[in-house]
Amino acid sequence: MSKEWAHGICGCFSNVPWCLVTCCFPCVTSYKVGTRLGLTGLAIVSVIVWFVYFGSGWVGDWALTQTSFRTQLDAGKEYEPTEEDQPWLLLYSVFAVTCVAGLLIFLTIVWKMRSSMRDRYDIEGDCCSDCICSCFCTECVLCQMYNHMDVEESVTVGHNYISRV
Repeated sequence: MSKEWAHGICGCFSNVPWCLVTCCFPCVTSYKVGTRLGLTGLAIVSVIVWFVYFGSGWVGDWALTQTSFRTQLDAGKEYEPTEEDQPWLLLYSVFAVTCVAGLLIFLTIVWKMRSSMRDRYDIEGDCCSDCICSCFCTECVLCQMYNHMDVEESVTVGHNYISRV
């Protein structure tokens, strides 16, 4: 018989320290969950992909500041790219695509971890709900998985349980 999650999707605050870590650095929680599930390779990839996503967003934004885009908007004009803007706009486009690709890969990894966790602990649900939750509530899903693993491990270990904070 299938079980339910120990905490609901919005039960993040049952472990406030990890909730804060996950909000600021989801890659840390995805790494912890992945390694605890035995998906170490996937956990490492999740950290790398998160930094690719985050870094490419910063570089892309910086490239956009090197154009006349902001100056023209501040002057009340409609933006018209100049010849000098072209390399910066190309760089911005490349990093924007990299940023979106990194985010999609990270969400897919979280989805895979959630599906693996449901299978491992015989939790109710299906692939579609895993996908929707992982894509639209990523940080909540990561907290839910981390908290559920704490509950499962406390049941397994019994009174010798020590929280992993």
